[in-house]
Amino acid sequence: MSQHDEQHGAERIGPHEETVVIRRPELKESRGLVTTLKDNWRSVSDAISQRSDQFKGWLSGFRRVEEMAPNTAKKIHDETTQILQPTASAVRARKEVQKEQAMKDIAEAAGIIELQESDGISVETFTDSAGYRFKENPTERENQDYVATTEHGSVIVDGMGGLANGREAAMVIGEEFMIGLKTIKTHDEKKFKAAMQVSGNSAQERMKAFAGKEIIGGAMLATKVLETLPNGSKKVGVAWSGDVWAGVITPDGKADKKRETIDHSALNDIYEIRAETNSTKREALIERFAETIANNDNSPNMSFEQKKNASLSLIKNWVSKSEDEVGKLAPKLRMMMTHSINNQEKDLKIDTKVWTLAPGESLITLTDGYTDVLKLPQDIERSIKIAQQNNRPVMQVLTELYLEALNKGGVKEDNIGGTFMTVEIPELSANELEEEQDEWAEKTNPDFRIPTEGAFYDEHTQYGIKLPNTK
Repeated sequence: MSQHDEQHGAERIGPHEETVVIRRPELKESRGLVTTLKDNWRSVSDAISQRSDQFKGWLSGFRRVEEMAPNTAKKIHDETTQILQPTASAVRARKEVQKEQAMKDIAEAAGIIELQESDGISVETFTDSAGYRFKENPTERENQDYVATTEHGSVIVDGMGGLANGREAAMVIGEEFMIGLKTIKTHDEKKFKAAMQVSGNSAQERMKAFAGKEIIGGAMLATKVLETLPNGSKKVGVAWSGDVWAGVITPDGKADKKRETIDHSALNDIYEIRAETNSTKREALIERFAETIANNDNSPNMSFEQKKNASLSLIKNWVSKSEDEVGKLAPKLRMMMTHSINNQEKDLKIDTKVWTLAPGESLITLTDGYTDVLKLPQDIERSIKIAQQNNRPVMQVLTELYLEALNKGGVKEDNIGGTFMTVEIPELSANELEEEQDEWAEKTNPDFRIPTEGAFYDEHTQYGIKLPNTK
């Protein structure tokens, strides 16, 4: 620094080469400012250092928590398990019991779904195994329905008479009509009807052996394919006595009201009499109806004529009622069967029809266990729709609807049984049909197999029926 600079108060500040000239009056003030800045910087630096130590402490604490976490978590788990284990075990045990009971109920409720095929038709057969008629007394449950399908046709029988002999009656009737179906080698409707009449007479003769027991018998319906037409349609003979029901289902899943059986009940006899306009024929219908009721009347200490006269008075009263009054009597009148297969009826009536089923159409037959509980035809159409959407047997879905109706209460429990026969569409080749059936069977039951040869087979598979929620 030169003498001139020193005299004028010049002073070098910092390591730079530049010289900053500060007048002497300002030099003292500048030096004070620098000192203040240095002091402030030391204060900030100390504060940062303290924060750094604090951060280091926090990090150390985090590391200790991280090291302790597994042990802490295990301790919490052990303590929780010790508290909850007895409850969890009890829940599992209870679930196992519920599962076991549910499987037992399903097996008991389901019965057997048998799937069969023969010359252009497929048949689902449902056989009840629960004995719903006696559900209030489980130790005495008994299936009093007979259901069977062979290459000769199908028979369903609703056995009547009560616990002692309803099952025996159903088996006798079913066996005799199966024999009758087997003997039919013709397409003639008259010969079909004659064969069915012979079977009914034979069944009644066999049931006379059950002397000393309650009146036994059953409502019966038999079906047989009588002829195959060139376009693949089937002429199917239907014979029935009593209140077992059959109806045709069109390819779109709708019931055909023009092709269904009319049961032999007091209700339908009343409707028939009311519809007759010829007075002579009307009186003849009333006379025959009265004789039928008298023949089926067990009342002691009454002659046949007394029973007939009482019946005539009752029938004329029914016939004279209004439509609304008959409608109110309908449930009671429908339960009064005027014809069936039994060992005392003198005038055995078996009605027959021959319906032509086009490819894609189906014939469903049901005992009154179904028809008394389900809404016809709505529930049948609903079952077919569900079955088609889910690749399931129609009879399986229909049975589930029946069980749901029982669960709601207010309906009669009874044995159930039936068949669902479908005429296959001939455009499908044998290989395509087999592939379709294999795919359908795989989706519904992996154990179900379609035989590669043989026109008919007796293999069957069991399907569980979904029970309704009873809670």
